[in-house]
Amino acid sequence: MEPRTVRNILRDRARVAGASPLLTHYDATAGHRTELSAVTFANWVHKTANLLDDLGARPGDTVWLPLLAAHPGHWVGAVWSVSSWLAGTTVSLTDADRAVVAVAGPEGIPPDARCPSVACSLHPLGLGFPGTPPADLDYADVLAQPDAYPEVGRDAAADLARVAWDAPPTPLADLASLPPRDDRFVLLPADPQATVVDGPWRCLLGTGSVVVVTGGTPADVARIAAEERATPPGTST
Repeated sequence: MEPRTVRNILRDRARVAGASPLLTHYDATAGHRTELSAVTFANWVHKTANLLDDLGARPGDTVWLPLLAAHPGHWVGAVWSVSSWLAGTTVSLTDADRAVVAVAGPEGIPPDARCPSVACSLHPLGLGFPGTPPADLDYADVLAQPDAYPEVGRDAAADLARVAWDAPPTPLADLASLPPRDDRFVLLPADPQATVVDGPWRCLLGTGSVVVVTGGTPADVARIAAEERATPPGTST
C-alpha cells in the first residue's frame, strides 16, 4: 500500500470525489462566498508549492504564516498550509527567525520578517492587489505557476517524518492518519491549526465537505447551514 503522503491524499480525493465541493468559505460580513472543489483546491496547492520552490524553500525549511494566524478561516490559509506540507516544509505561526518565506494577508508583512515575503489580498476569487502589494510578491502571481508540483526526487518516508506544524511539533504522518470526514458540515474558525486540520484536511482524507463561516451572527450561521444542507457547528464527528 502506498503511504498517505500529501500528494497521494490530494490525488486520491480528486479521483474519488474531485468535482464535489471540498471547501466553501463564507465571509458573512462582506457577503462573499467561495467554493473550491477538490480538484480546484489541489490545483491551488500544487501551484503554491511551486511558488515556494521559486522562493527558495526546501524540505525541512520553515514557512511563517501570519496569514493563518490573522485569518484562520480563509481558504487561502488552508491552501498555504497544505502547499507547505506538499513541499516538505514546516508551517509556523510565530517563528519569524527561522522562516525562509513569510506569508501575510492584506495588512502586510510584520516588520520582523527577514525573508522573501508574499501578501494575499484575500479576494474571494484569488485576485491580486489593485496596486503595489505590501510585500515582495503578490500571491496572485501564483496563477502563472505550473499546475503540477514535480514528484521527482521526493522521498515519501522522509516527507511523512517531517514536521507539519512547529508548535506543537507534529509529524505529517500523524495528520495523515487522522480519521477522515465524509459529511458536509459548518465550521466556525477559532484556533488556526484546528480550523485547517478539522476542516479541509480531514475532508481531503475522506469525501467530506466543509463550510467555513467567518463573521456574521448566529442567525447568519444557521441560515447558511440550512442553505448549504450542512450540519450546523457544534456537532462532533
